[in-house]
Amino acid sequence: FSYLAGTSSFEVTLEVGAARTTQPTGRNFLFTAMTLADIEKSGLCPSLPPSPPPSGPPRALPNGPPPSSPSPAPPPQKPPPFAPPSVPPSAPPAARPQSPPPPVLPPRVPPETPPPPMSPPSPPPSRPPSAPPPQSPPPSSPPQAPPSPPPILPPFPSLPPLPPPPTSPPPLQPPEVPLPPLDEQLRPQCGDAQVVMDFMASNIPHNNLGGLGPNNNISFVSTNPFMRTGISPEGIYYEGLGIDTYIDESGTRVQQPFDLYVKNSSIYVPRNPEQNGKRSGLGDFGIINANQNQKVTVEYILVEPETGNRYAPKNSFAIWFLDIDTGIDGILQESFEVCNVLGYQTSLELFNVTSSLRIEDLPAAGCFRIEATADNAAAPNPESASDIFVRLGDMDPFVRTNVLPHALSFSYLAGTSSFEVTLEVGAARTTQPTGRNFLFTAMTLEDIERSGFCDDIS
Repeated sequence: FSYLAGTSSFEVTLEVGAARTTQPTGRNFLFTAMTLADIEKSGLCPSLPPSPPPSGPPRALPNGPPPSSPSPAPPPQKPPPFAPPSVPPSAPPAARPQSPPPPVLPPRVPPETPPPPMSPPSPPPSRPPSAPPPQSPPPSSPPQAPPSPPPILPPFPSLPPLPPPPTSPPPLQPPEVPLPPLDEQLRPQCGDAQVVMDFMASNIPHNNLGGLGPNNNISFVSTNPFMRTGISPEGIYYEGLGIDTYIDESGTRVQQPFDLYVKNSSIYVPRNPEQNGKRSGLGDFGIINANQNQKVTVEYILVEPETGNRYAPKNSFAIWFLDIDTGIDGILQESFEVCNVLGYQTSLELFNVTSSLRIEDLPAAGCFRIEATADNAAAPNPESASDIFVRLGDMDPFVRTNVLPHALSFSYLAGTSSFEVTLEVGAARTTQPTGRNFLFTAMTLEDIERSGFCDDIS
């Protein structure tokens, strides 16, 4: 694929068809480009004048002697220094020396095919006889030099019609509201301006992660402004989830509601998709179910419900993951990989309580791998995410011991409209179907006030 000068980015949609097996399978898409050595070696550019493809029109050049033109042509031509090989298309090995041009002339002389120009031309037109035999080697080189460059252009008929490339890429649109300073964004829950999300109050009109249900709401997909933008319908839509509170340029306090759409960016293999969405009755956190020995990358997208556009909040925000643990003896280990995060907080940073999680910095900036190191078989899954959003002295001892050490939050910069998290479940020691649930949530305004996280901020 060729792109215009000035193109700084482009998109390609890759698609793999369905398999006839339930086992995880996929394909690799390979992409590359040419190096300078590849271009020289390929001969794509040197073969422009006498290339085989334009055998019809281009060969009917008005000037009978093509070999003589290449000698003066290379200097003015635009191609790189390796353009001279264009002289000999028929004899690649002897392309460099000038000896090949004479041998090329006999086979290349088209006037021999028409019998009239050979002997009869002398009586009617005196010019033809002199042109084919004698003038091809000697006199053609000096006078024929100027007209030779124009015939080189026809092989590129597509170039002239192309529109001129933009002088410079279009400038990025500045945000409507100035983003907060970085030091303020490091405390996403604190301050007058903040992002809050209430999973308990949210609705899930469409629940179809990976296209596996349990609620593929065709009517919602066909009418919701965001779903009508062409986004994959294989996801979970949390409606009425969050509010971004900020102060606009006029000093007015604005509360912008937003929704959340969670979709898989890679193959998704669940154990029980019926558990996706929220836990019925206690849904103050979202749930993604995954099968054992599987990995899936999930994209979280903030949505402006009125327009259907992706929403870039004016404040930083945090997403929490709970119940990050392993099975007995380390089987079914849960792990995460994230990138482009502002930071993370465990029970150690928040409450000075030892965390059970192992965190590894990945080579790319803002990227981390988080692994569970302890099983929590003796304790059931947390009943309510808000149980940990309290002051440590007010926290239930069971929650402090069995829930808090397995919790983690990721913070994202203001202006982040989407982010990806790779979820992975380790292998089990049984052939029976088994899997794990990944629990995620965020803080409501009440959670922030009750937690005391911002007590040190006046």
